[in-house]
Amino acid sequence: MKVLGIALLFSVSCLAFAGEIPDWIKTTASGSFDCSSKYCKNMSSCSEAYYKLTECGKKGLDRDKDGVPCENVCGKTVSAMQQRLQKEQ
Repeated sequence: MKVLGIALLFSVSCLAFAGEIPDWIKTTASGSFDCSSKYCKNMSSCSEAYYKLTECGKKGLDRDKDGVPCENVCGKTVSAMQQRLQKEQ
């Protein structure tokens, strides 16, 4: 089970740093966010934080480099982030 979790974390992290956003996130974020600078405390949603990380290259939003931006907004784990992103659709 731990290996599966690590593999999932790695694959999501690779997607985040490759700039690839899953289609279900693109429909939420497309056209509604820009790349202006913001701090995590100013993010309106996890979708916005994830968009800024992946599309705008704001790597400072993911300080521990685990693929989850703004853990105060998106949660501390990849699975928590995925759940929040899906709810925001």
